[in-house]
Amino acid sequence: MKKTQQFHRGFIKNTSLSFLGAQRTVCILIALAILFSGCASTTLFKTSPTSADIYINEQKVGITPYSHTDRKAAGASTSIFFQKEGYKDLYINLKRNEQLAVGALIAGIWLLVPLFWIKKYDPVHYYEMEKVGSDKQLISAIDSVQFRANELEMNLIEETVSKVDSTFTDSRDGNTYKIVKIGNQIWLAENLRYLPQVNIPSDVSRKEPRYYVNGSSWSNIDSAKQENNYKSYGVLYNWSAACKSCPDGWHLPSDNEWKELEMYLGMTQTEADIISTDYFVQQGPRGSDEGRKLKASYGWDNYERVIRKRGENIPKDQIKDTVTMSGNGTDDFGFKALPGGLLGFKGEFEPPGKGGIWWTSTPLEFHIAFSRDIYSGSSTIIRSHRTSRKDGISVRCLKNSE
Repeated sequence: MKKTQQFHRGFIKNTSLSFLGAQRTVCILIALAILFSGCASTTLFKTSPTSADIYINEQKVGITPYSHTDRKAAGASTSIFFQKEGYKDLYINLKRNEQLAVGALIAGIWLLVPLFWIKKYDPVHYYEMEKVGSDKQLISAIDSVQFRANELEMNLIEETVSKVDSTFTDSRDGNTYKIVKIGNQIWLAENLRYLPQVNIPSDVSRKEPRYYVNGSSWSNIDSAKQENNYKSYGVLYNWSAACKSCPDGWHLPSDNEWKELEMYLGMTQTEADIISTDYFVQQGPRGSDEGRKLKASYGWDNYERVIRKRGENIPKDQIKDTVTMSGNGTDDFGFKALPGGLLGFKGEFEPPGKGGIWWTSTPLEFHIAFSRDIYSGSSTIIRSHRTSRKDGISVRCLKNSE
């Protein structure tokens, strides 16, 4: 009798262990399947116009629209090149760091493996290719008409600007700013220089106001104000400081107020509503040259543009060439946007020259807010929704409506 009971207990125990072992095996297999599927990231490349040749890492893979999948680690780069007859060649460097791959993250943690694939691509990348003119006389005529149109537009702007004071003096510190009226809005035509305190770059905060001068480690206000970057580009503010730094009668513009400016420059409502996902990629073409219209005609870094040579029998090491382009704008409206750089949330300065970023008063989640970004190598305005509230960036104040 005892042997029978022992047999039954042993059988039940072994059966339970076998069942638990089988459950664990199934869980591991499921996690491995999730991890393996999460390693792969797929994105669809679309261009306007369609049917552009697409090269990935120097190899032609098809025409647009084209679906691309890889299993590269997070942060890895892929060289993408588009080519179409009658349009300028387009070269980008795509990084796998755009979205969080939740499945790969969970499976990676459960299996205790390195989290190499926790980032993935955005599902769609859309690029607008620039058309190349074939008739030089036609291009010259178009340029002449455009120049005349800009001249008439500037005359109209000068008439509206003359109706308001051309400068504004901040009573808090005596700083005097040029101002400009664009459409129905009156803007400071310079970055804000209000500096009630100055913080060292390592002193970052999301909640408490922080004020920085690009490239400066001074904690003394008077010393920081002697820096050339302060005089030329103003102060860099975290979002908390930006929301309270404009003088009486002025305010930090909202996302919608920036859109109003952009639509006056030429964007449609649909274009203005587009959210940019990174420096190169947007959900679609967000305008055309509105950024160039706002940029000052000086102060922006040159940039190199990659040109792909056409023709047969060109050696592979000579198939691409670069040309140096000016990053300056045309400043059509007197806004004089200058590239003040930024202080990243890790406490490191990006020096002036390459890009200018400006806060909006519109928050998203608890740690980010909308901003507007313009870069030397682009003629558009990026509507960024991922700017950390810890970042130190520039401020342009907008006059309150009367």
